[in-house]
Amino acid sequence: GFAVWPVLREKNVRGRPVLAAAIAALVIGIGAGAYLQLGAPALALRSLTGPSNDDVRGLIAALAERIRGNPNDPRGWILLGRGYLTLNDPSDAAAAFRRGLTVTPPSQRGPLSSAYGEALTYETQGAVSSEAEAAFAQALKLNPHDARALYYLGIAFAARGDRKNALALWNDLLAETPPNSTLHNVLVDRIAMLNGQAAPDINAMVEGLAA
Repeated sequence: GFAVWPVLREKNVRGRPVLAAAIAALVIGIGAGAYLQLGAPALALRSLTGPSNDDVRGLIAALAERIRGNPNDPRGWILLGRGYLTLNDPSDAAAAFRRGLTVTPPSQRGPLSSAYGEALTYETQGAVSSEAEAAFAQALKLNPHDARALYYLGIAFAARGDRKNALALWNDLLAETPPNSTLHNVLVDRIAMLNGQAAPDINAMVEGLAA
């Protein structure tokens, strides 16, 4: 506007419209080039079209915005917490799960309690805090077979030297874990470490537990 308006106003200049258009094109070209180099055209485009399916951060931001309009939806908080874990953000994940617990009926809080405890454990680099332990204990009250609760409570017991209870939890979980799973191998290693011996024969252990 500043560049073109004086040209259009000057009556003594020939070809004012053409000159004004050329100046406008020059200014727009410089501005567009500078924006492509220094700006964020992808962000501007996303604001118009919405996030794509492979834009995890954009999808989580959209979900967070949706939850603000419906804060009493437990499923929304669960999805948001899982999304934050995907982004390796356990603090925000724990906050989302904590909020979800406040709007979930008590009888349905089992999976959410164990997810909350797991997020707290990630936040403390694998150490099971007292708050996380309470969440896992609550999950086990509602579902004695909750795998996350059994696993992490075993870590808590082992950390304070309670070998008996740690082994009891992990042996129960091992009996319900598929032999070809990663968790099965982890449990075998942890049980062997608590027993102070080499890894036992897996098939024999599973058969004994089943009996």
